[in-house]
Amino acid sequence: MNDIFYEALKDSNKNVYAQLQLDARCKLHFHRAYEFAYALSGQTFYTVEGDEFTVESDNIVYIHKFYRHISRNLTPNQRYVIAVPDFFIRFVLVSGKKSATVSYA
Repeated sequence: MNDIFYEALKDSNKNVYAQLQLDARCKLHFHRAYEFAYALSGQTFYTVEGDEFTVESDNIVYIHKFYRHISRNLTPNQRYVIAVPDFFIRFVLVSGKKSATVSYA
């Protein structure tokens, strides 16, 4: 059985997490944030809640909050990963704005 861990780094209630990843892979994990990954190059194999698929250059992956997911490299790759907290999504939807900036003092 695979161990699963709670990824606190991407799970801030106040911040959007963004990182350029080079040949990154991850263990089976979940978090409260919505995750988006944009593939710049290479191929990565993902499993999200049991669904398996390959991501290639110019593909975008959306992973819903609390969904268990894991990835492994098929070829050398680069991707941007952005984790967006739930409060930010709710703020944008409720405000009806096309863009939004939120800051904390």
